[in-house]
Amino acid sequence: MNTQPTPKLDCTNFPESQDNQQKFLHRIMIVSFVMQAALIGIRGNFDVLSGKPLFDVLQGMIAQGIELILKAQHTEESIKKRDEPEAPLRDR
Repeated sequence: MNTQPTPKLDCTNFPESQDNQQKFLHRIMIVSFVMQAALIGIRGNFDVLSGKPLFDVLQGMIAQGIELILKAQHTEESIKKRDEPEAPLRDR
C-alpha cells in the first residue's frame, strides 16, 4: 500500500479571502447607491414628461437625494466602526 501523508489545511488564506469578500460587498453597495441615484433622476424625468409641476418634482428629487446621501453616510460610518480594531482594555 502506498501511504502518503495527508496534506495540511492552509488556513492562512482565510483572512485574505474574507478581505476580498468584504471588498466585493463594498463594491456591490457602491453600485446600488449609484443605481438608486440614477433611478431618482430617471423617475424625475418621467414625472416632468408626464406633466407634473417641475417644482414638485425637484422637491421630491431633492428629498430622495438627501435620504440617499444619509443612507450612504450611515453605511460608511458603520463600515468604519466595524473595521476599526478594538481598543485594548486598561489594567486597573
